Amino acid sequence: MRKAIVPILLGALTVSVVVFLLMRWVGSGGGETDFEPPPLHRLQVRKAATPAQPAAMPPPPLWPASSRPNIVLISVDTLRRDHLGCYGYPRDTSPALDRLCGDAVVFDDAVVPIPKTTPSLTSLLSGLYPKTHHVLTLGIPIPSRVTFISQLLRERGYITVGICGQFNCHRVFGFDRGFDTYDDTFAEEIRLGESHDLLGGGFHPEAERRAADLVGAAIAWLDRPRERPFFMWVHFMDPHAGYAPPPPFDTTFSDPPPGARRAIFGPRLPLSLIHPQALVDEIDEYGFYVNRYDGEIRYLDTQLGRLLHELRQRDLYDDTLIVFTSDHGEYMGESSVTSTVFSHGHTAYESEVRAPLVIKLPGQVRAGTRHAAAISTVDIVPSLVPDAMGVEGRPLPRTAASDRTQMIQLPKKRAIFAVRHGGHKVVVRTGHSTGDLIAALRRGESVDVDAELYDLATDPWERRPISSGEALSWALDALALWLVEAPAVVIPEPECASPMSEETAGRLRSLGYLQ
Repeated sequence: MRKAIVPILLGALTVSVVVFLLMRWVGSGGGETDFEPPPLHRLQVRKAATPAQPAAMPPPPLWPASSRPNIVLISVDTLRRDHLGCYGYPRDTSPALDRLCGDAVVFDDAVVPIPKTTPSLTSLLSGLYPKTHHVLTLGIPIPSRVTFISQLLRERGYITVGICGQFNCHRVFGFDRGFDTYDDTFAEEIRLGESHDLLGGGFHPEAERRAADLVGAAIAWLDRPRERPFFMWVHFMDPHAGYAPPPPFDTTFSDPPPGARRAIFGPRLPLSLIHPQALVDEIDEYGFYVNRYDGEIRYLDTQLGRLLHELRQRDLYDDTLIVFTSDHGEYMGESSVTSTVFSHGHTAYESEVRAPLVIKLPGQVRAGTRHAAAISTVDIVPSLVPDAMGVEGRPLPRTAASDRTQMIQLPKKRAIFAVRHGGHKVVVRTGHSTGDLIAALRRGESVDVDAELYDLATDPWERRPISSGEALSWALDALALWLVEAPAVVIPEPECASPMSEETAGRLRSLGYLQ
C-alpha cells in the first residue's frame, strides 16, 4: 500500500512544482528572467523636474465658438475599444458606430482617468480628475461644488436632458444636477430584505435598463417642442456584466473569439477568477463569456443605429455634435494570473483604461479623420465648452500627436496611479490615501512607493514589468508634480462617506457591487 502511495505523492508534488514555476514564468512575461518584487522607489517633488503637463497655448476650438449646435453625449458602460470594428476588431460588433466614425473624428489614444463608473462619469461630466472631485468609488454622493457640463450649457441657454441606464448614475448620487429633465426610473422597485443571486449573468431591472428603453426615452424627448439648442446625455449599461444579451444577440457570435490566445489561461479559466457578476452556471470557457460580451455590444449598436436614424429623420443629425465614449473597459485575462477576469476597477491594465472616443462635428467637418493624440475623457468638457472655467482637462488638439501625459488613478483606499507618456506606462502603488499622499508631498516629504515600467510598444499586454529606467524616473517626477498642482476648484475631501440608505444598498447589491 505504501509503495503505491509514494509514486502518487511524488507525482502530485511534481505537478505542483511545475504549475508554480509556470505561473511565475507567465507572470514575468516569458521566463527570460526570474520574477522579483519591484524595488521601492521614492516619490517626491523635485524642483528641477519637468512639469507633468507642460504649459502650452490652448488649441483652437473644434468648431466655431459663435455656433451653438445641439450636443449629444453618449457614454457606454464597460466598453472595450478593441472590440469595435472602427478600432480594428474583426468581428462585426459595431456596424452603426462604424458608420458614425465615417462622419467623425476618431481618437486612437484616449484613456479614462479612473476605471470605475461613478468616478469616471463624474470626471467625464465635470472635466475634473478624481483627486480633485474626491469621488473615488461607487455609492458616494458627488460634492455639491462639482459643476457638470449640463450646468455650464444650461447657463449658456441650452435645454438639457439626461437619460441614465444604471443605478450608479442615479440622482441619489447627484447626477441630475444641471438637467432640466433627468430620466433615471427603473422598471421594478427594489425588494428590500430579499437576497439577490449574483450568479447567472442576468439582467436586473431594479437597477439597470436595456438600451432599447433608453433610446425610446430619448426619441420621446426629441419629439417635444423646443426653441433652443439642446444637450442630451445618454449612459448605456450594456455591455456591463453579467453579459446577458437579449435574443437573438445571445447567439450572434458562437465561434472561438478573436484574440482568445492572448488570455494567459487559454480556452478555460479558473472559476475562482471569474467575477461573480459574469459567472454563469460555473461555465469556465473563455469564449463563452467573450461571445456574450460581443453580443451585448452588437445589441447596443443596433440601438445606437436606431437613435442616429431618428436624428436623421428629424433633420437633426447633420448639425448636431455627437460624442461617443465609454466610462472604462473590461479586463479579460490578458495580463495576470491573479487578477479577477471579466471585471474592472482593480487594475490599470490597458484593457481597462483605454476608451473609444468618436466626435462627429456639425456638418461632418473633418469626417473620417483619425488622431493619435494622447488625451483623456476629462478633456471632453473643455472641448465642448471652450470658455469653461475651473476644469482640469484640456481642449482636444487638432494635431495628430501631442506630448500629453495621461494620468490615471485606481479606486483604492491605498492610492494607485498610472502614468502614460511616450509609449510607456508606469504603475505606482502607494501605501497611503490620495489625500495623505498629496499632503505629504506638499510638506516636502518623500514617500516610498512600488513602481513598474512597461514598454507598451513591445509589451502591449503588460506582462514584463521593468523595475528601473529613465522613463520610470521621469514618470515619478511628473506624478509628484501633478499631485501637488493647485486643484482647478477647491473641494473639501469628505471625512467619511454618507450612510447609504437601505434602498440604495439594495440596488447596488443587485448589480453585484455590494455583498
